[in-house]
Amino acid sequence: MAYSKYWLKLWYEILDDPKMGKLSGDQFALWIKLLLMAGELNEGGYLPDFDSIQFRLRPYQTERLEGDMSQLDVLGLINLQEYDDGSMRWHVANFEKRQRAESNKERQQRWRDRQKKRKEPKEKKEDKDKDKDKIDYVTHFVTKRNASVTKRYETEHNDNDNFSELFGMKKQEYNRKVKKVQQLIASWKGRLGCAIPEESDPDYKTHFSDPAIVLLKRFDWHVTSATRELFDFRDLMKSGTWGEDGKKYRPQRLSKIVPHLMDSLDDTRVTKQYKQEFGHDAKVFNPPNV
Repeated sequence: MAYSKYWLKLWYEILDDPKMGKLSGDQFALWIKLLLMAGELNEGGYLPDFDSIQFRLRPYQTERLEGDMSQLDVLGLINLQEYDDGSMRWHVANFEKRQRAESNKERQQRWRDRQKKRKEPKEKKEDKDKDKDKIDYVTHFVTKRNASVTKRYETEHNDNDNFSELFGMKKQEYNRKVKKVQQLIASWKGRLGCAIPEESDPDYKTHFSDPAIVLLKRFDWHVTSATRELFDFRDLMKSGTWGEDGKKYRPQRLSKIVPHLMDSLDDTRVTKQYKQEFGHDAKVFNPPNV
């Protein structure tokens, strides 16, 4: 869908949007600049690759930029989505919906609505008794509805408390982290074109989600940093030799590369840590049987 080459829409509701109140001045300015980049690229809200974003925002340090973009992700203002080439690219949420051109039909309807509103006569005063009956009915309806909402809120609140006891975190935070794990695995699949088991398959947990969790923890749950480091390390492994047989090593499972990446980052053996955390046999992390 084509957008204007020179400007984009900013909606008045931004002034009262609670999400905007959670942004610092620099983070709000960053969001505006990302909107401009998405409009300039003109690909349905997709942003350029991270290196291009960093170049356009040269005063930003890499870690600070990643941190601020992660905050925008948490608030739902941007998100990682699969691009046409299979890679994961940042995408401005609801960009196409907010920036699309208004159709002739929509413009005509908006004009008719304005004309109709101007011609409407002032409402006549209604009988006081009728007003009282209506007020009594509305009061009864609203009171009953509020009681239902309160009961539903208490149920959800109790569910969140139970969830916190089981997983040590709020349900909303848990869902965000699950989404980040899925994004990292989707990026790995898109880059390699390898088959990924269904999430219900035990192999998915052993060879993909558990290693992804460990890697994301190491990078404070910054998906962009973890993904870049993962691919750089795999390219390094492909270019050299691995193991006693001196063969090229091209791992397809995260469980075959993440432990060695962690070793290179921390200079320690971590298979014992994996076993303690997930109960897996450390052998699944050893090459070269990919």
